[in-house]
Amino acid sequence: MDWPSTNFCHSTKSYLLPIYFVVSLGCYGLLMVGVGLMNFPTCPQEALLLQKDVVEAKEYLKERGVDVSTS
Repeated sequence: MDWPSTNFCHSTKSYLLPIYFVVSLGCYGLLMVGVGLMNFPTCPQEALLLQKDVVEAKEYLKERGVDVSTS
């Protein structure tokens, strides 16, 4: 009568566990980035301030002789 093998490394693929862990961690990270982008809050006040800063920067560069025309 044969006894069952007590060598678990032979019957299972335990050496692949670190690879599975890294892959699952990467999938979780991508999922969290996707959820964060889907729930990204809109900030209309900040958008207006950013547009104002862009206009100021264009005026500053025009004074210095830099062509900032949008084409």
